[in-house]
Amino acid sequence: MLSFRSEPITTSDFYNLSPINIFKREKEPYKSNELSAQYNYHVNFSGYFSAKTSEQYSIIISADDYYKLYINDKYVCQGVRPAYHTNYNYNIYDISGYLKEGQNHIRVHVYYQGLINRVWVSGDNRMMLICDIYKNGKHLAGTEIFTHCEKINGYFNNRTTGYDTQFLEDFDFNLCNEVKTICKCENEYTFHSEPVPAISVEKIHPESERCSNGYFIDTHQELSAMLSLKIRGQKFQKIRIIRGEESEGKNVRYNMRCNCVYENFLILSGENDFFEEFDYQAFRYMKIESDLPFEIDDIVLNVRHNKFSDAVVLDCDDHKLTEVWNLCRNTLKYSVQETFVDCPTREKGEYLGDFTVSGLAYMYITGNYNIYKRTLIDFADTQSVHKSLMAVGACSYMQEIADFSLMFPLQVWNYYKLSGDKQTALQLMSVIDRMLEYFSAFERADGLLQDMNDKWNLIDWPENLRDGYDAVTDGSIKKVCHNVLNAHYTGAHIIRDKIASSLWVKCSGKAKKLINSFNREFLDVRRNIYTDTSNTRHASLHSNALPLFYEFVPENALDSVVKYISGKRLSCGVFFSYFVLKGLANANRKDIVMDLIKSGDYWLNMIEEGATTTFEAWGKDQKWNTSLCHPWACSPIITIAEDFPDLLKDTCK
Repeated sequence: MLSFRSEPITTSDFYNLSPINIFKREKEPYKSNELSAQYNYHVNFSGYFSAKTSEQYSIIISADDYYKLYINDKYVCQGVRPAYHTNYNYNIYDISGYLKEGQNHIRVHVYYQGLINRVWVSGDNRMMLICDIYKNGKHLAGTEIFTHCEKINGYFNNRTTGYDTQFLEDFDFNLCNEVKTICKCENEYTFHSEPVPAISVEKIHPESERCSNGYFIDTHQELSAMLSLKIRGQKFQKIRIIRGEESEGKNVRYNMRCNCVYENFLILSGENDFFEEFDYQAFRYMKIESDLPFEIDDIVLNVRHNKFSDAVVLDCDDHKLTEVWNLCRNTLKYSVQETFVDCPTREKGEYLGDFTVSGLAYMYITGNYNIYKRTLIDFADTQSVHKSLMAVGACSYMQEIADFSLMFPLQVWNYYKLSGDKQTALQLMSVIDRMLEYFSAFERADGLLQDMNDKWNLIDWPENLRDGYDAVTDGSIKKVCHNVLNAHYTGAHIIRDKIASSLWVKCSGKAKKLINSFNREFLDVRRNIYTDTSNTRHASLHSNALPLFYEFVPENALDSVVKYISGKRLSCGVFFSYFVLKGLANANRKDIVMDLIKSGDYWLNMIEEGATTTFEAWGKDQKWNTSLCHPWACSPIITIAEDFPDLLKDTCK
């Protein structure tokens, strides 16, 4: 574990606040009715330190909820990846290139959101900044260099968007900052032994087109970005900024179909104003407008993403396949932030199930295993809330999904298979076993799960893409034992023992019993296909794809199951397509796999509808609040990398 030399600091607004315990099971009420005393709280800590340009300087820095670091008024970095305060993250950054001889000004913009949502571990009354500066590897200074603090009062309205995911940054340049007292805060934080990389930020100067009342911008690619602009107008003039994923002409759809309203306002001072957004939004189109004339000297989009480079590229002349590959590749580049967000618009959170696809696809295309490893560890940390694992990692929103928890062994196996990191895999075996122990409480005598209503049984999402799956999983009917949950449970035990065998750890031996029980319960021996429950003849794509994916379909039923799936095609959600494609590849039916990837009904249909990143569903209208940037749809990257490696070129060779 890292030990900072300095102590964390906060402001007088937080000094006497007691931390709120935000951790609980999803179905449990909060232990108190406390709400965070502060929200949408922006503050600048600033000070000076002396440096010599001939020396090397670095900074170790962290903040709760989030920070942006500036040295001599130049942006340096931002962070940090969200985490529970008991296992918190930090960044290390070389700052030598930002320094000048003599006195250097340092400023850190710290933000505390104060909401219970999927983005940060917030709403708990914890706000702090901590840092240490090193000169040639020796400690030079810490948080004592911060001698001035100002609360930024320009943010007004406190309107939120998404699932209360972020505050819209309405800003009034006429409101003055407020000096605050710097206080030491109780150091409750324990830090990881390894830093996380700071997010990458690319500055893009987009082309803007003058329109009747302002400026219109089409970036030609959905991006996750923060806006900066230099603007002049009359005192108290209102400027409207709207953004969206779609536009008809210059009419930007800012009330987006993904349930975000991207509209914010600036109130000008009459001088030269500089607006720099703190939080990011995901969009393609933007319009800046006003009823009165105004001038913009510079428009910059600070495009942010996890450091991205292509470890492999598609090397073939197939136009359709290339289009699908590029669509998925761009989605992974512009959606993966400090975490594997399920979408960078509505939730902006890291879902355990989505990570099954987005994380593995990202490892294949970038060769970067570190962010995947940290995600595994952060989800393991959710066992401090409950041993069954939370569905959303490192945030204050408590949600539980049974299917997602049962995918954790698969995620560990995929990491170990690619990285060869035995130490982390061994470390996570106990996490897997504790999770499986929780589920075992719902077993029948034959080992299958029954009436597992303690968590949401997802099956697939959205509900209209479940291919008619007819098991009742809401608890209204007793004695429910259904296919999909038990397929994931059986698969979790199969993969748990696969990991154990590779690490020379004792196997549980439970997988064989579960396979036999599953096939007795759900395999219709007359048709040699799987049903949703033993009490129905209905057979969905989902009930057949998972046994094929986890490779426990009996030999005599294999052809029937493959034929049935082939006829169903992708009558499922885009997330579940991973299990269908990989299951067919496991059965050596790569011809069907490639046909599905290149079909005009799926990824190519997204492109036909104007996609530059993958949708949350196969089409914009398949879901009432479809996100148009959703990396859980990137399964073709995985399938091509694992089952068509000859189509790829390794850029590292």
